[in-house]
Amino acid sequence: MGFRRPRRDDVAVRAREFTRSWIGNPCSTKELRESVRPGRWCVFGVPVAFDSDDPLANGGPEAVRAALPYLWPRAPRRLWDWNAGGVVDSAGVLPLDLGDVRYDRREDRAADVERRLTLAVGEITRHGGRPLILGGEHWLTYPVLAGLLGSGDRQVDVIHFDAHTDRPAAGSGGVGTLRNSNVMSFVEDLSGVRRLLQLGVREFDVLPPGHDEPPASKKAEVVACARLLGGESAESLFAPVEPGSSVYLSIDVDVLDPAVAPEVGWPVPGGLGLDRLLELIAYVGSAYDVVGADVVEVHGSAGRNNLAALAAARCVRRLVLGASEGHHYAFPN
Repeated sequence: MGFRRPRRDDVAVRAREFTRSWIGNPCSTKELRESVRPGRWCVFGVPVAFDSDDPLANGGPEAVRAALPYLWPRAPRRLWDWNAGGVVDSAGVLPLDLGDVRYDRREDRAADVERRLTLAVGEITRHGGRPLILGGEHWLTYPVLAGLLGSGDRQVDVIHFDAHTDRPAAGSGGVGTLRNSNVMSFVEDLSGVRRLLQLGVREFDVLPPGHDEPPASKKAEVVACARLLGGESAESLFAPVEPGSSVYLSIDVDVLDPAVAPEVGWPVPGGLGLDRLLELIAYVGSAYDVVGADVVEVHGSAGRNNLAALAAARCVRRLVLGASEGHHYAFPN
């Protein structure tokens, strides 16, 4: 199924509509305002598969949540980390879980889901929250960013971990319809995106006719997986993004080696280990103002053997606990 870009009037957030069931736990504007303190992570899942032949492509959000029991307790808890030898007080960092995006496959089109994502993220952002989206498929990054940027003058840098560039149409005269495989071409086109830094790329890209190397991009820079595996410092890897910048973080779990995370949409051998990815996420959280994030391309069910979901949950935990305002605890690598 193809996708379309949201129209300008779709991107405009209308507060009165947020009372409708865009997401699984309906939340009025008043409730959202009372629940969202500045900088609080607001989580919702997108268990919707439009662009995959895998029947379990929509199982990611449930599987990742199941691997995060301590971030969704009934009451705040004080936790002891044996590796770090320290206390984690979850009271200050608990995300607000808004459920999953509403989707009725008998009636809804891809454009309907895109619109709900854009509107919901816009409202979360307007109240000072930070959207954290669980997937599911990677195309969701585009409507989420459209909602975060809105129609104003906000500018962000996008840091993108992935085995693929997801922008094969770069320099080829058009990007076509929105899909997992070209979502970053759409992201590049957003006026509020200053630059796109892509890390961990190791899959081949097809060169356009007449090109001996990938076409130049005004916004995108690729950091190949070999540089991440070679022990290069985080300061060097992230040098294109100025410290302190507002950043949106998109993590496709296939940046990890399939031995670590096999249950992904498009596995590519030779990827990162989990420790290295967590180290780099921790650096992003400390060096930048992370205003939103997604963790995507986890497939399968919530069974105890879903290694990709377990790895994705570690990434979420590192991001939430390591970068939350006023929280001084950081997990070890």
